Formats: sequence, structure tokens, C-alpha cells
Amino acid sequence: MMNQTMTMNPAIAPRQRGISLMGLIVVAIVGVIVAILLMKVIPTYIDNREIANILHQLVSDPDLQGATPQDIRNSFDKRALINDITVIDSSKLNIAQDPNGHLVISVKYHVKIPLAFNISLWIDFDTSSANL
Repeated sequence: MMNQTMTMNPAIAPRQRGISLMGLIVVAIVGVIVAILLMKVIPTYIDNREIANILHQLVSDPDLQGATPQDIRNSFDKRALINDITVIDSSKLNIAQDPNGHLVISVKYHVKIPLAFNISLWIDFDTSSANL
């Protein structure tokens, strides 16, 4: 009787479940590639969010409502220096007024992120204080 319980009938054996070693290696490689890509791209979007916040601060500052474009650019440079923004400088700012007379500041720029060898990721940003 003991001999019968030790041997299993293959017809009623449970199916094996799980991932094979090759499947695990493929999933790990894909996961590492995605993680590296995210670590390179996320800081660029964080910088863009900081630039959008600076533009919002500039148009919300009552001292800059009647300021010259050069004063606005100087204020942007100071705030960008504090926030460690190096992807753009104030010369790329487009300063205008909307039909209601409100100050609108926008900037268009691109960032080239090297990935591997001669492969790069090119991201275009169009940030404006009117979109906030």
C-alpha cells in the first residue's frame, strides 16, 4: 500500500506552473531596459515641470506686471539658477501679452537624451504660462 501512494499516476499529476529560467532572464532584461530608460527620461520631465512653475511664478508676480522683457528674463535666470535648470536660458523665452492685457511667457525647446551607442531620444517641449 505504501508503494502505491509514492508513485503518482501521470494522468492525474498537477500541471506545472511558473516561469522558466529563460522566461525569467527575458523578463529581467526587459525590466532593466525599461528602468534605465525611465531613469534617463524622468529628470527631463521634472525639469520641464520646474520651468512651468517658474513661468507661472513670473506671471503671478505683481512686481513683474509692468516690467520690461529684460527684467523678466533676469528674474527667470535667477529662479532657474536656484532650481538648477540648465536646459534653457532666458534668451529662449517668448514674452507677450494676451488680448486681455495679461502677461504670457512661453518657451519651446528640445532635449536630446543619449541612450546607448548612437541611439538618442529627442523630446520637444512647448511650455507656456497660459496653459497653467
